[in-house]
Amino acid sequence: MAEEVWTPDDDEVMKEEMPGIVEMAKVVAPEVPEVTMGNAPTMAFIPPHAFDLEKLKMYLQPHIVQINDLAERAEDFKIVSAETHVTAIEMAGQLTKYNKAMDGTRKEIIDPYGNMVNGVNGEVRPIKAIVDKTVKVLKGKIGAYDAEQAELARRIAMKAAAEEAAIRQKELEAERQKDIARQEKDRKEALARQKTLDAQAKEAGVEPVKVEVKEVVDPGIPDPVIAVPKGSSYGGTTRTEVGTSFTVRTWKFKVVSLDQVPKEFTLLTLNEKAVKAAVDRGVREIPGLDIYEHSDVRLRTK
Repeated sequence: MAEEVWTPDDDEVMKEEMPGIVEMAKVVAPEVPEVTMGNAPTMAFIPPHAFDLEKLKMYLQPHIVQINDLAERAEDFKIVSAETHVTAIEMAGQLTKYNKAMDGTRKEIIDPYGNMVNGVNGEVRPIKAIVDKTVKVLKGKIGAYDAEQAELARRIAMKAAAEEAAIRQKELEAERQKDIARQEKDRKEALARQKTLDAQAKEAGVEPVKVEVKEVVDPGIPDPVIAVPKGSSYGGTTRTEVGTSFTVRTWKFKVVSLDQVPKEFTLLTLNEKAVKAAVDRGVREIPGLDIYEHSDVRLRTK
């Protein structure tokens, strides 16, 4: 049964001075049968169609209108006496009861779903854990095999690069020797011209003409050619009837000794951008850094 909250109807002075306060104070509580949630008794509305959201909205609409109306009137409500103080407490109590009733309704509706979700998760989660663990084991083995093949391909590519670097080194040395020989030839020719001019000047009784005789300058031993492999020949995508496997390789690094890292690769700590740029260019050895290839196995199912 609905109950009427206490209001100071017998306070004629308040009726005359504050019209509307008494009417606003007349709040009718909804019917909220007591239900039990666990060990704690709560108050809850019992919607007729708990699993039909649209019908639930229609069922709750009158309560929403009533609460919104009470909220608007409460904005203008003033506590000016002991009676209105009690009235405000009663109004707040009714609203609190509404709130508990709404919360009870929510729990009544969602608890079965929650139990179902928890039950399904409880059954599925162990299976997923086994699957995830097994896939992780297989990906580890796939990655290990890929790493072995990639290392073999890298060594082959490195050997080819070293051979190319050696050939280029010989070419640079040959160019150096050729440059020195050209300078020596030019010097000999200049000395011969000087000798001829000196003889001609002496015969003519004039000062000899000076010929510029350059010294032979060794351009220096060429810097060692760095062997940079053109890329491994192993990799790509493996397709099966079930799915596809491919390995993504990225070069990563970790600091071994920051003190040994050249300043061009450091800021206040480590200039990772500069290091990555160098690694992208093919640099594989930087003092103080351990540069290694990281393999990330990815699977795509059909």
